[in-house]
Amino acid sequence: MLSRLSGLASTVLHELSGDGEDAGTAPSPAGPEFESSQQNMEEESPEDVLERLAHMEKLVAQLKTLLREKDAQLHQKDAMLEEERQAAEAKLLKLKLQAKVKVAHLNKRIEELAAQGGAAPAEGQPEEPPPPVQGDHSLSEGPVDETGALRRQLQEQEETVRELRGQLQEATGRLGDAQAQISCLQGDVLEKESLREEQALQLQAEIHQAEARQAEMQQNLRQLQRKVEEQEEALLGRTQVVELLQQELNVIQGEKQNLLEKLQKAEAALETSRTTLASAQEESRNLVKSLELELAEQKAAFQQSQEEVEEMRQELARAKAAQTEWDQERQAEVARHALEVAEKNQEMVELQKAEQDLHASYEAVQAENARLWQKVDAPAESLPDDASATPGETPKRCPELGLSQPELETATGVPSPPLSQVIASISTFAEEVARPGFLGRDRREGTERDQLLCTWGRGHHFLPHAGPLLTDAAPGAPQEKDETNARELQELQTQLSEAKQQQSLARQGLSQLQQLLQEERERRLAAEEASSAAQEQIRRWESEEYAQSLETSIAMPPSHEHARLLGSAESAFSKARGPRGLPRVLRSLFCPRRLFSLLATLYLLGIHLLIFLHAVGRL
Repeated sequence: MLSRLSGLASTVLHELSGDGEDAGTAPSPAGPEFESSQQNMEEESPEDVLERLAHMEKLVAQLKTLLREKDAQLHQKDAMLEEERQAAEAKLLKLKLQAKVKVAHLNKRIEELAAQGGAAPAEGQPEEPPPPVQGDHSLSEGPVDETGALRRQLQEQEETVRELRGQLQEATGRLGDAQAQISCLQGDVLEKESLREEQALQLQAEIHQAEARQAEMQQNLRQLQRKVEEQEEALLGRTQVVELLQQELNVIQGEKQNLLEKLQKAEAALETSRTTLASAQEESRNLVKSLELELAEQKAAFQQSQEEVEEMRQELARAKAAQTEWDQERQAEVARHALEVAEKNQEMVELQKAEQDLHASYEAVQAENARLWQKVDAPAESLPDDASATPGETPKRCPELGLSQPELETATGVPSPPLSQVIASISTFAEEVARPGFLGRDRREGTERDQLLCTWGRGHHFLPHAGPLLTDAAPGAPQEKDETNARELQELQTQLSEAKQQQSLARQGLSQLQQLLQEERERRLAAEEASSAAQEQIRRWESEEYAQSLETSIAMPPSHEHARLLGSAESAFSKARGPRGLPRVLRSLFCPRRLFSLLATLYLLGIHLLIFLHAVGRL
């Protein structure tokens, strides 16, 4: 109801402000809004309904005040329009009278002038004037001048008459336009008054409907109060039942004291596992700090490489500036530097060979990098399986089963190496990856580490299967304690469900770690693309520099000063163009040692995170 009234209020405001075009379409959505609001009112509480009704009454009062104000404004506008119409009619009558007087005066004047002009030629027709004599010339010019002046006055008066007639026509046109505007305004006023009356009737009908609905809501409120009283009586009966159940619960709590003692023992074991977890967290923090330091070093190295590239660009700019000065002296050095051109061609061939060797070494580095990534992915895939297979275990002791690591090895039949040995092997593997000669070594030690990780995972993979066997086997248990054993079994099942939940959390962490690993792979691919683009740009610069130097050497005449300048330029270019300069630039832009050290640290960080999540899942 409130939404419908607000919609009607908005339509009334638009119509009264002059937006009468949307008046027919605005009230149309009131029907569905009314039905939806009625359904919402049935679901709402009586207090909300009363608040809505109060708000609705305020809106109705505001609408009434707005209607009164708009009525007053319309009356004022009608009075102003009536006054303007009367003033325009009076002005038009005045203009008509003035025009009639002027026309009559002009007609009189025209008749007089026409009579004077007709009399003058009539008097001169019977007698032909004698031929003008030398003495009578001044006497004949007087009447001619008077007739010309009269004719000019007559023409001027005719022009004024035409102008006055045009003004009269314009005034009559304006009068017709004013009358048309007045009639249009009167029609608009009548339409707005009819719309206002219709809207007032509609608002009154809606107010009556709202009052009827208010009465219905009050009846509903009374029914709800009765239902609340009935529910309170039912609640009193339920409270009595709850008190009886509380007494039974107090009896059961006495039986739970024994179970609480066992729980305290389990909490002690949990405290020990928390200490181990804190130590693992400290190690992870130290590892993150070391990774941040290494990242800062890598950023510094990248900045240094950028500075080297900038120095090379500056040298190139200097060489180009010197080259502009050498253009005037190049024609004399053609014969002298023919042998130097041949030597430079030989250097070009050597550079191409060195570039091919560099391509081959780069492809070998990429192949080795891909093999290392495959090797990194294999432990990452085996570790989530191990983590999913051991949800409720700890490195030292299983709190649910009460077995240590040697007992688990004997139960499963698979020897598992300690976790410290696995972490030590992973750290040594990362240090070896960071060394420069890691690419050419034999990978037997890596395979041994993989075997060690696999055996460690297999040793822990059978723990969930050994748990039910050990818990089911209860030799020597008396039959009169079956109920207590059943309760303990229920508690163990609850602990197992909690362990499964922690295992699901660990799996989520592993999935996030895999996403991070995928992002790191994408970053590595982007770095490789950037390095290839930088290599291509350096090759392009070298080819352009070599072509320019070749052209200058061909077109340059021989001179002693030019030979000295050319030697200094060649020494400047040899840093970037020599067979050792190109690998140095590429090594500064894309260093395999730094890349492999970064990969090794990322691999070590992933292993530590997997171990940490594995330990958390076993709590």
